[in-house]
Amino acid sequence: MNILDKAIDKLTGFLTFLTGDHRYIHEGLAFVYSSSTGSLAESAAYSISIKTPPKTSGIKIHFRPTSIVSTANTLRTLLNEGTTVSSGAAVEMINLNRNSTNKSKATVLVGATSTGGTQIAQHVIGGGSNPSSAAGGNTESNAERVLKPDTQYTITFTNIGASTATVCYYELFWYEEY
Repeated sequence: MNILDKAIDKLTGFLTFLTGDHRYIHEGLAFVYSSSTGSLAESAAYSISIKTPPKTSGIKIHFRPTSIVSTANTLRTLLNEGTTVSSGAAVEMINLNRNSTNKSKATVLVGATSTGGTQIAQHVIGGGSNPSSAAGGNTESNAERVLKPDTQYTITFTNIGASTATVCYYELFWYEEY
């Protein structure tokens, strides 16, 4: 196939030079989930589990946490790989191309209980109501993790500040590459 034919955006029909993320949004392969932990008392934790699709699916999850905010206290965020998960409530990732019927091939559980695994990322976020204190990633490639197939990952937010409850607002983002 001609290289220029591949550069034609399917949605607009124009020859485009889009970022990879932008193109995956147009192709219906980019997903987001936004929520909060609810109030976390001092030393309390809240976990989200992500189970990646099997290797036979041919899908690679490119994970980027795009926003993490703590309202009142210092928050530690850990990403562990290879965890064992025993509970949680299933949620559906939202396709960023609202015209696409594609569903994420990963399974996401919020309020998860997990054990074990290997820590592969850590962030400490200061508390406060200023949105400019948001942390935890961005849309640049240096924040990306390409997750292993058929693997359980757990993101845990822990209130590590002194004696004040906090709420963590978060947004998870990934795209699924075939």
